[in-house]
Amino acid sequence: MVLDAEEADRFRVARGGDSLVCPFQCDVCHFVNVMGREPLTQSAMDLRMLKCIRRVLLDAFWAREPTTVGHVLLEAKSGIAIATQLGFADKLFSPRGPFPAVDVDGMAAAIAMVQRSLAKGKYSDTVQFETVRKFRAAVSNIYHSSVEGQGAMVMAKDTRKLQVTKCPTYSSFFERFCHGMHKRMGDIVRPERAVSHDIIKAIMADLERDWETCNDRFKLELALEGAYYLIAFILAL
Repeated sequence: MVLDAEEADRFRVARGGDSLVCPFQCDVCHFVNVMGREPLTQSAMDLRMLKCIRRVLLDAFWAREPTTVGHVLLEAKSGIAIATQLGFADKLFSPRGPFPAVDVDGMAAAIAMVQRSLAKGKYSDTVQFETVRKFRAAVSNIYHSSVEGQGAMVMAKDTRKLQVTKCPTYSSFFERFCHGMHKRMGDIVRPERAVSHDIIKAIMADLERDWETCNDRFKLELALEGAYYLIAFILAL
């Protein structure tokens, strides 16, 4: 199967305009936010982290399709052209940074999820997204049980409540990352397989043999078992 250039680059490269629809910091900035220092070029662990960070960034970007990103970029350029003519280009959009030198995007949790996604799966070479995403729930629960998590505001009206939290795994960036990661990994669906006529016939043949050889007091149980199999099979059709 031959893919066109756009599909071949899917989840592998960034597009022009990605930083306009997703909060963006470079690989090294995220590394510093998580580790509190710059990466060491001779450290295999640091290089591995940088690769994971790049994967997280690309997943976050690809939460949006190329057409959406392209439209945003086109509209931004049109707006800038108009604002430049009228002299307020520097007032049109909010500043793109600087971001605080702390991990407010949940990059540490995202790195752990990317690394976790490489583990051996039960039905495929790697685990599925539904397995990986459980780590996000774990991080959220641990955060909200911590001292920092107790500062979350709760808005309530009657019996309804809405919690306002600063948990990093609820950030806009992390939402984009999870959505993009799910799109990249996909899902392997294993539906229950239907029982064929041949299998039903084989089961009934086994019950017939048991009927002929069993004691009379067990025949009612065999009859009920056979009736259950037949009724379930017919109703399933």
